[in-house]
Amino acid sequence: VQVLHRPIFMKYLAEFPREMVQFQEVGAARLEKVPIRGESNLFRQQELFDACSSEFLDGLSHSLHRKLFFANQKITTEGSESNDMYAIAQGNAVVERQGVVVGELEAGCAFGE
Repeated sequence: VQVLHRPIFMKYLAEFPREMVQFQEVGAARLEKVPIRGESNLFRQQELFDACSSEFLDGLSHSLHRKLFFANQKITTEGSESNDMYAIAQGNAVVERQGVVVGELEAGCAFGE
């Protein structure tokens, strides 16, 4: 039996960005094999989509993509242009403004465009 402790794994991923990207791609590919349907569409939980029909949300579900982020990895950068909206499925994200933590988002929260 060989054991790799998560903190050590994360330390090495931080030091080897190419490998981090590789693990993200493998993780995302595995997640893509599981369809996003019904309640697994996290956008259904957002107030913005409350008045939307099930048909609309089901159609939207087919266009969603999953992306894997590791601890302390930036999802987006303040001031950068984006056409994306993110919904956090698991874990949390820290919100920073000019390098100062101003909030935290938990699983189920959405942010972005």
